Amino acid sequence: MPHDVKPHKVKPHKVPPEHRELWPYSVEQFSKTPILLARIKAWRGVDLLGFFNTIHTLETTYAKEYQRIGKVFEETRDVEVFAGANDLLKPLQQCFQKLAMEHQNAGQFVTEESVKKLQLLKEELGKKMKHFKSELDRLCSDITKDRNETVSSIATHEKTSARRAAIQHPQSSPSTSAPSLIVAGSEPESGPFTTSAPSLPHPASRIARPATVTVPTKSQVDPWLTERVLYAQLRRMVASENGFQSRMVEVQREVMKFDVEVVEAVKAVLEDFGGVRVAQWRL
Repeated sequence: MPHDVKPHKVKPHKVPPEHRELWPYSVEQFSKTPILLARIKAWRGVDLLGFFNTIHTLETTYAKEYQRIGKVFEETRDVEVFAGANDLLKPLQQCFQKLAMEHQNAGQFVTEESVKKLQLLKEELGKKMKHFKSELDRLCSDITKDRNETVSSIATHEKTSARRAAIQHPQSSPSTSAPSLIVAGSEPESGPFTTSAPSLPHPASRIARPATVTVPTKSQVDPWLTERVLYAQLRRMVASENGFQSRMVEVQREVMKFDVEVVEAVKAVLEDFGGVRVAQWRL
């Protein structure tokens, strides 16, 4: 409520890029939080305390001036030239005295009632502002954490599935040609009656080499397990999303309810002060 408070925008919570892609509605969800906080902050820019402090100063000044002019008429009644007009001056003196008393009471009412109530309202505004901001920060932080865990679970499952696929379907190496039964450099003799026994390779060269087998490490978890973890995380996130949305609606209603309470409190202060001002003119 201080008059030097300048209205400013409340920055919305930042939505990570990957969250925008997976949950586009998250941007709209977080965009509502600064609107709720700005609604409460707007009341702090209404300088009602400064207004009533000025009213108190004016009422006190009016009371002093009416008292001064009343004393002037009281002193005039003692002058011999107005000796026959005492009855005419007395009502004026009483009128100024009454007006002085009314303004003095109004100034006292402003100090003891209006200013005190507005001071309490200001403190309540500060408490509510901290409460709503803390609650909204907590909600946004919790839902962001759950979404980050979901993104992490998705990435873990994709990596685990890719490792398993690489193990089960390794890339086939280029096939080697079968060993020749003729020793390089030897040529069989030609001729219809010529027989030449081919030179056979050593038996050890005909033993096939074993295929390369990749032994799974501890970090290569079963994709079935990571899939179960992902499903469990998705169920938790769905519950968190529903809880976040429900609580946001509740906070919005709480802000609107408090907004009404502030309006009613300010209205009551103004009506009470208006009643005191009306009484000033009932001579």
